[in-house]
Amino acid sequence: MQYKKSLLTSTFLASALASYIPSEPWTTLTPDEDYPSGAITDHLRTFGIAVQPITSASATATASVDKRDVVSQIGDGQIQATTATEAQVVSQIGDGQIQATTATEAQVVSQIGDGQIQATTATEAQVVSQIGDGQIQATTATAAQVVSQIGDGQIQATTATAAQVVSQIGDGQIQATTATEAQVVSQIGDGQIQATTATEAQVVSQIGDGQIQATTLTTAQAISQIGDGQIQATTSTVAAASQITDGQVQATSEVSDDDAENGQDTEGAEEDDYAFSYSCLTDSSLAMTLNGSILTDSRGRIGSIVANRQFQFDGPPPQAGAIYAAGWSITTDGYLALGDSDVFYQCLSGSFYNLYDESIGDQCTAIHLEIVDLITC
Repeated sequence: MQYKKSLLTSTFLASALASYIPSEPWTTLTPDEDYPSGAITDHLRTFGIAVQPITSASATATASVDKRDVVSQIGDGQIQATTATEAQVVSQIGDGQIQATTATEAQVVSQIGDGQIQATTATEAQVVSQIGDGQIQATTATAAQVVSQIGDGQIQATTATAAQVVSQIGDGQIQATTATEAQVVSQIGDGQIQATTATEAQVVSQIGDGQIQATTLTTAQAISQIGDGQIQATTSTVAAASQITDGQVQATSEVSDDDAENGQDTEGAEEDDYAFSYSCLTDSSLAMTLNGSILTDSRGRIGSIVANRQFQFDGPPPQAGAIYAAGWSITTDGYLALGDSDVFYQCLSGSFYNLYDESIGDQCTAIHLEIVDLITC
C-alpha cells in the first residue's frame, strides 16, 4: 500500500513538473516528438474539425473531399463529440472544452467557452455550436441538427429525427435535439456547445468555456462552441456549426499577395495544395486558425491539452497545469495532429464524449479530427 501511494505521488509530481506554470512561457509546451512527415504548421484559412472514428478499414484512409458540417464553439472552450458512428464536426463552448458525440461515424467537434472539446455519440456527422462558457455538446439525434447558443455559452442539440437548428440560451450553453439526422450546434451564453444524438455527420461548435462536445450519432456531426470553451456535438447525421458568443459572423481568413509582400509569415502556404472538406461558417462555428503550430479559436483562445488530458481552448495564456499549448499541425491526410500523432480519443461522459489526446479508460475510442474549411455560404 505504501509503495502504491509513493508511485502515485511520483506520477502526479512528474505531471505537475511538466505542466504549465503561469509565470513561465506557454509557447514552449510542445510534445517531444516532431511533426508527421509532410505536415503543415500553418493554416491561414478559418477551419473547423470533424470527428472521424478510427476503424480497421479507415485507419489508413485519407479524408475525402466533400462538404462537411462544421464544429461550433462554446464559451468555456470545452469540446465534446456525440456518440454517432460517422464523422462529425466539433464545436467549441465558452470555456474552451471540446467534446464529441457518441455517433459511429466521423463527427466535427465544436468548442465551448472554457476551451473543452467534446463529441457526441451519434452515428453520423453532426454540427455543434458554441455556448458562453466554451463547452460544446451535441445531442443523440440520428440526423444532422443545428444547435444555437444560450446565455452561459453552452451549446446543445435536440433529439429530433431530422435536421434541427439549435439556438443560444442565457448562460451560453448550446443544446441540440435527439433527431435522427445531422444537426448543427450553436453557442450559448457560457460557451457550452451541445448537439443531438442523430446518426449522421454533425458539425460541432464552441461554447463559452471552450469545451467541445459531440452527440451519440452514428455518422459525422459538427460541433459548435459554448461560452466556457467546451465543445459538444449531437448524435445527428450531418450539419454545420458556427460561433455566436458576440453574435458576429466570423469570416474566413486567407493569405493574399499583399500579405506576402508586407512580410507576413506565409510558412505553410503550401496548405493551398491540400484538398480539405468544407462546411458553411455560421455564428456558432468552432472557427480556428493554425499559426506556427499554435491553435487559436476565433476568440483568440489557445488550443491546449489540459491537466486531465482533455482538449480545450483557454486564455491566453492557457490554464494553469496545461500540458501542451503548441506543437499542432495538419497532416497530409487532412487530420489535426499534436506532436507526431494524429490520433485522439473520444471518451464517453454521460451522453457525450470528451476529447483527449490519450485514452483515459474503457469508455474511450480512437478518432481522427478531420480539418474542415469554413466558407461563407
